[in-house]
Amino acid sequence: MPNTTDHTGHGTTTLSLTTTTEDKGKIHQTWDICSCSAQGLRERLGEPHTESYTDAATTRALAEAALNIPGNTLL
Repeated sequence: MPNTTDHTGHGTTTLSLTTTTEDKGKIHQTWDICSCSAQGLRERLGEPHTESYTDAATTRALAEAALNIPGNTLL
């Protein structure tokens, strides 16, 4: 059945999934979904195992600090 919901103007939410591999590595994936879908997903999944929050200024400061670590190869 096709999705007929109009998502105009709803904004986006990033859905992320981290999977642990057999060798204990991590695969981290993200998807942009319509914000109106987020509450239904929360209800279906139940209480999160972990949850964190940061504001935009803190996120920027952490990113800048990480990029300024001597020997950083992310640039």
